[in-house]
This record gives sequence, structure tokens and C-alpha cells, in this order.
Amino acid sequence: MWTPTPKRSLWARLSDGWASRSLAVGAVATLVDVCVLLVCVRLLHFANPLGAAVGVTVGSTVAFFGNRIFAFRDAEKEMAPQLIRFAATISVGIAVHASLVHVLADLFAVPVVLAKLIADLAVFGLGQLFLLRYLVFPEAKEPKWLKRVSGVVPERKKDVRDSAARAA
Repeated sequence: MWTPTPKRSLWARLSDGWASRSLAVGAVATLVDVCVLLVCVRLLHFANPLGAAVGVTVGSTVAFFGNRIFAFRDAEKEMAPQLIRFAATISVGIAVHASLVHVLADLFAVPVVLAKLIADLAVFGLGQLFLLRYLVFPEAKEPKWLKRVSGVVPERKKDVRDSAARAA
């Protein structure tokens, strides 16, 4: 006899995927980023590109830890390699982002918040999402120590230094 499975809510189905969780983390990080940008530009009188860079740096820190803890729970556990890969990808993104904010806000007189949001979508949009999943937070592989414990250690080749023995 067939019994119907209960339907899960849209929220439950969306929250199962790494992409939707990462986008939610990105939304929070963007909110932090914009607040820092406004404080830097309006209150501290930083130049637009510098304010954007500081905002992206703080927002990126929020994004790293949010993605690590919430969005990509299945990623490898060592933080140092993830942090290095994240810093490398985000450094390039910050430079491109600041340049785009400069062009939009300073050269084309687009309001700085709008220029920042346009730059966010252009630089940290879809491409950044896939960089996070497949480069920064790849799915964890089976640890090497677990392979050794299970006895599936590949046999080491003997070092053959004699050329006659290598030819045989």
C-alpha cells in the first residue's frame, strides 16, 4: 500500500541546499558590508574606494565564518587551507570591487550605496558562489588516517637505484 510522504515546506527544501544557505550568509555579510561602508564614507570621511574596500573586508570576514559554520558544513575541517584560499579569492575580488565602485561613484556620479550594490552583484554574485563551493569549501574527502586504520594503505614501492635492476 502506498502512503504519501508529507510535503516539506518551501523553506525546509531551500534550507537543505548549500547554495541557498550561502546566499543567506551573503545577504547578512552584505548588510554588514554596507553599514561599514556608510560609517567609513559618511562619518569617517574615507574616499569611496577605501570605504568600499574596508566594508568588503569586514563583510568578507562575516561571510567566511558564516559559510564555514552554516552553509558548507560538509567541508573539510581544517580552517587554515580554507582561510588561505578564501583570502586569495577575496583579495582579487576586493580590488576589482573597489575599482568598480570608484568608476561608478566617482566618475559616473552613481550614489555610493547603489554603486556598491552594483559592484557586489557584478563581483560577488554567481561566480563567487561557485568559487566558495568548489575551491574554498570543497566537500570533505575521507581522511587519510581513516584509510590507514581500515588497512587500505597502498604498498610502497622499493627504491631501486641500480639501473640494471630497473631495466629488468
